[in-house]
Amino acid sequence: MEEGFAPGEYDLLDSGLAGLFDKTFGVMDTHRSVVVRPATEDAVSTGQIACERVRKMQGQ
Repeated sequence: MEEGFAPGEYDLLDSGLAGLFDKTFGVMDTHRSVVVRPATEDAVSTGQIACERVRKMQGQ
């Protein structure tokens, strides 16, 4: 855990999930840091809705 992270936050690159994030969002930049905060139920449902919209746009 790096300094400056609040409790419950972690870096996707350090956690090894960056490749999954890249595949999900089509981002190929591996030199960035993505901070993930603990999700609330509202944020989770909003994220699920956004993912469904992206899948529909991509024709999946």
